Amino acid sequence: MFWFRKYVPVVLLLLLWGCNITDDLSDCPPGTLPYQIDVRVRGLPAGSYSFSIHEPTDGLDYTDTTSTTGDPFSLSVIIPTLDFDNSPTIKFTDASSGAVLYPGPGMTDQLVDLIERSLPRDEIDATHRYTIEFDFSDDDNITIHINGWLVKFENHELVTLHMHIPPAQRASTRAITSTEECTISSLDVLVFRADSSSEIFSYAASATPAPGNVSGAEHQTFTVSVKAESYSQRLVLIANAASQVSTLLSSRDWTGTEKNTMLSNLRYSIPLSQTGWNTSSPSNFAPLPMWGESSPVRISPGSQTLGSTIDLLRMVARVDVRLDTSVSGLTSRFKLKSVGVYNTNSSGLIVPTPSNVSSEMRNGRLYTFVTAPSLPSGVTRFPPLTCTDFSSPGTPDIAMVGVIYILEALSNINPAFTPCLVIGGVYGSDSSTTFYRIDYEDPSGREVNILRNNHYTINITGVTGSGHATFEEAYNARITRTDNPAPIEYTLTGTP
Repeated sequence: MFWFRKYVPVVLLLLLWGCNITDDLSDCPPGTLPYQIDVRVRGLPAGSYSFSIHEPTDGLDYTDTTSTTGDPFSLSVIIPTLDFDNSPTIKFTDASSGAVLYPGPGMTDQLVDLIERSLPRDEIDATHRYTIEFDFSDDDNITIHINGWLVKFENHELVTLHMHIPPAQRASTRAITSTEECTISSLDVLVFRADSSSEIFSYAASATPAPGNVSGAEHQTFTVSVKAESYSQRLVLIANAASQVSTLLSSRDWTGTEKNTMLSNLRYSIPLSQTGWNTSSPSNFAPLPMWGESSPVRISPGSQTLGSTIDLLRMVARVDVRLDTSVSGLTSRFKLKSVGVYNTNSSGLIVPTPSNVSSEMRNGRLYTFVTAPSLPSGVTRFPPLTCTDFSSPGTPDIAMVGVIYILEALSNINPAFTPCLVIGGVYGSDSSTTFYRIDYEDPSGREVNILRNNHYTINITGVTGSGHATFEEAYNARITRTDNPAPIEYTLTGTP
């Protein structure tokens, strides 16, 4: 199967042409004849294969899937029209495993881009129907013809990636469980040439789950097609940020750009119209963006597995708030009713700044973590967010668990911009809720930065009286240098 995955991208590189082919497509009238692609294959093993064209204008996928005993077989897809301003995308997959065989590294899935690279108009019959014939009978010498013209492509190898997603917490959450926290809905691989003192961008590829991969598990395995080169390459993995990666890659030609320069432009922004990170339910949530990267590795001919496991770090932190149930009488004299989240950043860098990344040996393996927040320029902040969901595994009046996910932030700044919480609760015999400001501070009173992939727990150990009358009064207490009317005692723990 390796050699099939290795060479299939050749077949689809020049798949579609239409109208009279020119360099700029200026003489192609829109909405004319449909486009038909006939694919004829020889020399492949038994299996199920699928070719599809996604047309963004109508939002439909035009797909043909066939199961074959091996030799030969055919596929055919018809697309009604071709919009040159809104290019369709193409994909070729092993239908049994779900592995994406095209597009491969360095290739585009934009149909119009492929047309513009196609043969000059005077070298091919101008028609809307095209035939691709390829023969895999010889593992080392594949023969491929498109409308009778021989085409060739460079060598690619299938690489297996083993990834570890350090859990923020093992227990399930009321909205998304640990499975959703570890979900990988997309995995983009940015490949950098690493044969000198600097590393420069070479190409991008899409990875797919390997056979037997368990979605949402702490350890997962994907495969990706990578160029076999004589020099070392570093693979940078970006999970759950396909749109952001696509936007970056289409913004300019990054080929030859230094790694850190390019990755510092990869950012994730949450619309201010949202109420923070979407964790509504396991069927309605925003997968958490993650980053990880391999050591420089030399990809040689032959399917292979990277030698070491890659840590994927989520770009968000999780915050839980709870009363300490071991403190006698605390849950009787204070009822937790709400958590206000203040000064949370609405954007962040998907890839941390290298100087903020460290590693150490834990349980016999090298573990990656960050030591400081990596922030984009011009960061904006959400207006105050109020959370009131105490459902399981939280506990009404006692604990809010798995609801709050926030982006990295600095805490040692002006109190008007420092991230903090405002706790709402009912004290003693009070008939209404009052409010208390809680800052991210360690036991010594030192402000703690918010770091990606960390799990912060506010453990309230004591409340001695009623708080402020409103959220705003409690929030402004530190700004105006007035304390809470009654002290609230708590400890903050943070674990990467």
